[in-house]
Formats: sequence, C-alpha cells, structure tokens
Amino acid sequence: MNKLQGATDIHGLRDVILYHTSEPEKFNQIFDLVEKYVPDVAYEHLLKQLQISCVKAEIQQHLEEGFDPDYLTNLVASTMNDSTIDQECQFKVASNSFRDIHLATDRTNGLHWGLSCLQKSVGNIIKGDFIGIFAYVEVGKTTLAASEVANFALQVTDGSILWLNNEQPEGEVKRMIQQAVLGTSRLEYEEDLDHYESVYKELLGGDLNRILLVDIHGQDLNHVKQCLEHYKPRLVIVDRIDKIMTGGREAKAAKHEQFGFICQQLRQLAQEYCPIIAITQADKSVRYQDWKTKENVDIKYIDFSQMATSHVAAPAEFDVIVGIGKDQAFPSLRYIHVSKNKIGPSNDPNVRNIKSVVRLNGGISRYEDV
Repeated sequence: MNKLQGATDIHGLRDVILYHTSEPEKFNQIFDLVEKYVPDVAYEHLLKQLQISCVKAEIQQHLEEGFDPDYLTNLVASTMNDSTIDQECQFKVASNSFRDIHLATDRTNGLHWGLSCLQKSVGNIIKGDFIGIFAYVEVGKTTLAASEVANFALQVTDGSILWLNNEQPEGEVKRMIQQAVLGTSRLEYEEDLDHYESVYKELLGGDLNRILLVDIHGQDLNHVKQCLEHYKPRLVIVDRIDKIMTGGREAKAAKHEQFGFICQQLRQLAQEYCPIIAITQADKSVRYQDWKTKENVDIKYIDFSQMATSHVAAPAEFDVIVGIGKDQAFPSLRYIHVSKNKIGPSNDPNVRNIKSVVRLNGGISRYEDV
C-alpha cells in the first residue's frame, strides 16, 4: 500500500509528502494555510481526496519524480469548490418513529453499576453515554474503573469490554481487573494460577477475553477510533483521556482546548459505538494546607469545576461526571460525588447529584458499599 494511502490525518500526509519533495518549504507554507483556514468539512474532504489520489498513476509518478507543490495547491482549490462538500453538510434528520426513539433511549437492558449510589443516581448506561471519572493522584480512579468493569463484565454475554490504557503498566492494570473479578487478592490467586484462571473464565461466561486491554501510550484519537472499529466493544474504558495525543491544528491549541477537543471526539465515538467511561485528573484545588497544622487536607466531595485542564468545553461534553475524594483521617473510605448528571432516573437533586461514602478495598481492587 502507498504510504500516503495509509496516512490517517493531514499531519501524517504532511510527513510523507515532505519526505518525497525537493521543495519542503513551499509545502509547509501550503499545509499551514490549509490547517489554519480550510473549514473542518473541507479539511476532512481534502484528506479523503488526497488518500484516494494516492492510488492513481499520476500521483505515483509525482512521488517518483518528487512531489510538486502546485499539485497540492490545485487540489486544495478544487476541494474548496467541490459540490460534494455541500452533500456532507446536509442535516441529519432524526427519526420520528416512536419505536425507533424508544429503542434508542430504553435503558432497561443497559449495564448497571456495582456501587448502589451510582446505580441509584445514574442508572443503567447505554450506547451514547459519555461518563467521566476524576480524582486527585493516588485516590483510586483506576481501582474504581476496575471494580465497575468487573461488575459490568458479568452482565455481558456477547462481545467484550475494551480497556484502553495509557496510564499504568498494563500488567498492573490487568492484575487489578483480575482481583476485582475474582474478589481475591493477588497473593491468594497466585498460589494456584491455573485454578483461578479457570474460575475467572467461568465468571466471565467462559470467555477469557471478555475484558480486553489495549495499550495506547503515545497514540492519538485516530488510533482510539481504530480500536473501537476493530473490536466493536460493548463498553470502553479510557485511562487516561488527557494523555491522548492530538495532531494537526488541535496540536497547536492550548491544553484546555486540546482536552475539550478530545472529549468532544470521544463523545461522538460513544454515540457511534457504545458507552465510554473516561478517566482523568483533578486539579490541585482539591487539596489545601491547613494554616495551623501545615498538613495537607483533602476535600472530600469534589465537583467537575475541579477537573484538571477542563475550563468549560470538556465538562460540557460529559453526560455524567463522578468525582472521588478522600479524607486522610479515614484512609479506607472514599467520597463519591456525581456533580453532573444528564441521564439519571431521578429528578431529586439529592439523588441525581448524589454524595455518598463508600469503602475502598484495595487488596481486591474493589469499591464497596458501606
């Protein structure tokens, strides 16, 4: 396959083309203008046209002779005037069928939470739901995700749950998941690995690969989408979303704008594939220093305004945001606050935006009701 045909974004196309041209400065100027001024729809259309053009003999010849900047200039101009762009901008009208609307929004057969406070507040989750979990360092974000994934996996009878990891070493994450599913400590199950692997498989309906972990360190959103397209999972966990790379024009934006763009894209993927639970950090406002004792004090119930690098754009994309706080005086307790909730079954704000105390059982990677 031609290298250009394999490129998945304008940034990748730029790298390949610059390698094949004797006039890189001209190409850089053209690409800079494309990324700055070409509208999003035309930008995507241009990418498609470049990819399609790669298989044509004339482009093969361009590559052999050295890519001509005038070719890209002409292609950009023709793309901007292409009537097919208008077709891509057509409004998508939602179905007015009562049955279609019911099927798209019915949560009866959705996945239910293990923690009773989350089930009470959020309810079952279905395709389209985009849920954020955030906390400060070493509070237990990944452990909460592992605990709930173990619970969700028992409900999945076909397909898989996909865990996209760019946080901890994958072996550590898999160990946490195994502990949570088994309800057994690592020290215990490592005494008889074959037996506990059999138990693990049986608990997951006979499918040892019910929960799949894919490493995405250093990868971008295109790679994330390719993973979802390949595995077509029932649920996705992304730990952590703020470490996903951005390319093209977004790579030049401020950090909070990049984070907002990542959240926007993940929300679209949730609507296209399955519910997505995304993990990220809390900012330093969740901890302060006591002026008398000079000791660090953690805020127990944190809200989405304390999500790191969030500003407004990122929180706006989530349907549900779950914050986890702690109190150093009670190291085994955690404080759950559903500070944003667009999908919960109750209109009671005390339920919809619930605050609840739960127990962290780190030895078996589970969160438990108190």
